[in-house]
Amino acid sequence: MERQKLNSALLIVFVAACLSCSSYRPELHRASADGDLTRVKALIESGTDVNIKDEHGTTALTYAVTASQFEVADYLLEKGGKFDYFDDNNVNSKEHLEKKGTAAQRDWIAKNAGKL
Repeated sequence: MERQKLNSALLIVFVAACLSCSSYRPELHRASADGDLTRVKALIESGTDVNIKDEHGTTALTYAVTASQFEVADYLLEKGGKFDYFDDNNVNSKEHLEKKGTAAQRDWIAKNAGKL
């Protein structure tokens, strides 16, 4: 019985360690990248911070623009979403996509330049 308790405790420690190492991607980021505007609105209206960051310091607005989910991106921008900032890797999403993004991504950035 003592060995079983020890094995259970070790399993709990192992699972906790694995969870702490796994990627943290908030629900808002997943919904934004998927283009699920209904879910994004529900999350924001329920109090989710529009500028919550993932484990790399990236916002949901960056996920939406990177995934070319511009309807979601427009909504997040309207709600105060940040895009022109440096993440934990010292990458500025706006500058990066202006240089290496698709034509549609660059167009969205240009169209919203005054709001970013």
